[in-house]
Amino acid sequence: MFSHPDYQRGFDWTEFLSGILFILISVYFFSRPVVALGSLVVITALIAIVRGIVNLSSYTKFRAIMPVSWLLVVAAVLDIIIGLLFLFDTALGSLTIAYLFGFWFLIDAITGLLTSGHLRTFGGGWFAISVIFDILALALGVMMILQPALAAYTLVFIVTWFLLVAGLNHIVIAFARR
Repeated sequence: MFSHPDYQRGFDWTEFLSGILFILISVYFFSRPVVALGSLVVITALIAIVRGIVNLSSYTKFRAIMPVSWLLVVAAVLDIIIGLLFLFDTALGSLTIAYLFGFWFLIDAITGLLTSGHLRTFGGGWFAISVIFDILALALGVMMILQPALAAYTLVFIVTWFLLVAGLNHIVIAFARR
């Protein structure tokens, strides 16, 4: 059991309230996936803009010690441009995120297929299962690239389920700390 002289037990209201908030957001996102996708695009845009600003501020620190510090400026400008594009054109952001998600599945599946040979040493069954799952992932990746709306809604579905599970976990933690 965790024991520290400064730790005080008690119901954790911040965990509980954040859990309730996560669950409410997930329920809202389940009922309005288009809003969820737009929210993900805006969050991605804001992260890109903040990252660009951070890279610009880092440039002055690294300019003297890193010969390729100019790459920080290039990355920063690209981050800010992408962030602004996504922020002001959520349809473009949605489509871009959808394609990235599809390509991620595709690349991961191809990598899995190319590297699954080592599983034969653990038994042919493991190798066969891995190949089957990688082929399914490959098919899903191709489908997502051909149907970007599927990729976008898959992403929304995964994020929404994550919010629900995380919310439930926060509530459990709130009660556990009593």
